[in-house]
Amino acid sequence: MRHLTLALLGGALLFGCDGGDDSEPAPGEQPPPGGGDAQICVGKCDGLTTAPDQSAYTVDLAKANAVWSRGGAPVEHLADLYAVTIKLPGGQTIKAASHLFGGPVVPIPYHDQDGDAVRDAAGNVVGQGDRELARFFPPGAIGYAIKHHRPDKRVLDFGALAGGGASASALKEDMKLQDTHIELVVGVRRPLGERMVDGVITLNNPQTYQRGRFGDEVYSMVFVRPRLPAYAPAELRGAFEDNIRTMMVAFNAVSKFPGDYNGGDPLAASTPDKVREHVRQMVLAIAGEPEAQTAARAWFTKQENMIYCAELAHVSTSAGLLVPINRAGLVDSGLVDEATYTRFVDVLAAHDRGEATPLTDLNDNHLAKFVDVTAAPADLKPLPSYGDASEATRLAFRPLTMVEIVEGFLKTHIPRNDPRLGGEALAPLQAAVLQAMKPGLFEAMGMDDPLYQSMVDEARGRIESLQEDLNDPALDPARQTELEAEAADWRRRLGEAEAQLDAVRTRRQGVEQLFAAFVQTIGKQYEDYAAFRQALAPLLATARTLAGPRDDSGTGFFVPPSALHLVAQANCDGDDRCGGLIGLDYVGHGVHLSMVRLNDVPPPPPPAPVVTIYEAVPRPAADLNGDGTFDSRDDESVVLSNDGDAPADLSGWTLADRVKVRFTFPDGVVMQPGTTVGVYGGGQPVGAFNYAAGALGLNDTGDTLTLFDADGNAVDRLEWGPVAEGESVYFVGGP
Repeated sequence: MRHLTLALLGGALLFGCDGGDDSEPAPGEQPPPGGGDAQICVGKCDGLTTAPDQSAYTVDLAKANAVWSRGGAPVEHLADLYAVTIKLPGGQTIKAASHLFGGPVVPIPYHDQDGDAVRDAAGNVVGQGDRELARFFPPGAIGYAIKHHRPDKRVLDFGALAGGGASASALKEDMKLQDTHIELVVGVRRPLGERMVDGVITLNNPQTYQRGRFGDEVYSMVFVRPRLPAYAPAELRGAFEDNIRTMMVAFNAVSKFPGDYNGGDPLAASTPDKVREHVRQMVLAIAGEPEAQTAARAWFTKQENMIYCAELAHVSTSAGLLVPINRAGLVDSGLVDEATYTRFVDVLAAHDRGEATPLTDLNDNHLAKFVDVTAAPADLKPLPSYGDASEATRLAFRPLTMVEIVEGFLKTHIPRNDPRLGGEALAPLQAAVLQAMKPGLFEAMGMDDPLYQSMVDEARGRIESLQEDLNDPALDPARQTELEAEAADWRRRLGEAEAQLDAVRTRRQGVEQLFAAFVQTIGKQYEDYAAFRQALAPLLATARTLAGPRDDSGTGFFVPPSALHLVAQANCDGDDRCGGLIGLDYVGHGVHLSMVRLNDVPPPPPPAPVVTIYEAVPRPAADLNGDGTFDSRDDESVVLSNDGDAPADLSGWTLADRVKVRFTFPDGVVMQPGTTVGVYGGGQPVGAFNYAAGALGLNDTGDTLTLFDADGNAVDRLEWGPVAEGESVYFVGGP
């Protein structure tokens, strides 16, 4: 349900990608609303004093206060770092839980480095900076990090702003909830020294941001993860996550970061059809024929097609939900031809084999190579296909106009729709905040008379000065011609400036009337919230019409970082600000490891084997087993590799295809770290660690080979389609 809004008719608020009050209520206290110096707690007030989850981590508040000392008075509760104190010109103070999500704060430690210098607040050596993050985002998991400045921006003083004229620059960061960047979060397997570990990286626009890690201790974040709708089949949820993750890597590789990302860049992917066009161009940019590839890469360099940080989340997530990376999604839909689709799938497979591909060659984030990518199952359909007809027009996140952006600010800071917090008694405070915002909002809308009046005054002054020079009887003819041309140019500028000033004044008059109607309607107390919404509805309709996109370019639509914040709020369901295909679930607040004590510091993991099916040759073209005789069945081969740091006892392990078990390892077969074992169809394989199966039965037209341990657990799986003679099929991931 929409809470409060304001018509913004033009201009742009800026959407970047990159002392405290001494008279606060006691913890849990919630005085009634009132005027004068009344102290009012709004938002989830108990959340402001809720202790963090103590099960795994404890935040050292002394260290946190030292880091965020600019935010105001030292805090006594962790949650206070994620609340803002709003001071109104009339003396009222409102404390809003702007960055809390309906429950206790869950601190999630992060650090951008590895090694002995990576320590928690108690000095314990952790060694791996993303080790704790990997508990929340295991390999393959995806999410989003909402980078924000709330802990060091915990006071919004409208009284001070009003005294100097609340400017757009002073308000812009709070209008976007102090959210200034979105990182795409992906769980991976990555190297740490000589071994592979579970880790977490980020994908960003610009690509080099934080070198694929998370950031310093000051610029923290909130972690959220996608929540598919109830109609999404349970057995396909993993496939959609895979599809989104692949889209994230692919769009990160080909997209370009705009220079004008602070609200001036249009949201090109503003409809499902435009998202599909983005997918088409992305696939061509990666796997098209040379001419088509060049054209597609150039397409992403055009201003209207550049992608800022939160837009990367919007485009890749929407694409992952709307366009399955399978033949039906790309070829049968008419997006690309069969040959391009085949090359694209080949690129994905090569990437997972660790080979250089456009996915990495075009990305300056070198950690992107650790992200697993995959084609979608053949039967995966666009997500809306599993819902009703209304889903077909939705994107992952609903694009916002200025109306929803202002609404999000107001609803986050003064939630009038919650009767527990005062309900309709908050009406005067809403009106006061809206009125205090007016100077900055009008400046942001480009309706500040002084700017255009100064342009008129400058032009008139220049014309007057030039006329004086032209009246000089001794003026040289050549110089006279130059001055007359300059005067004509300034008269042209004067005409344009006067026209702009008249247009702004006319437009401002209409906006002033609408603004006044909003303040009057919002400031009135109604029987209940539903009655308030009914009274506000006609104004909202007018505001949406005026604030919506002005053309087909996407100008006027935005997905700022705060858009994901708004979707993650507990009260977002059913709200007009939401309405996308997915929801977002709160995971935790990122707090730098140096401020967090680990309550249970586990020892480093013991050395362990990592056995994979490294290679298979279903259709050999040479004597691979080394017995001096080529035989198309005997020389079929499978190679296992131990990439871990401990020996692997293969006694009783089995290799099975879709039909049956093809080989069982005898007792006593032990693979040392860094070694391989070969299994061949038959013959007399040469080498101490090469074995004959009798018959492997590898299918040339496509098969699945699974490695099971002695207890019957799937250790690794290798799948392939039709293969050429002599072609090897390589390791592409775990089961």
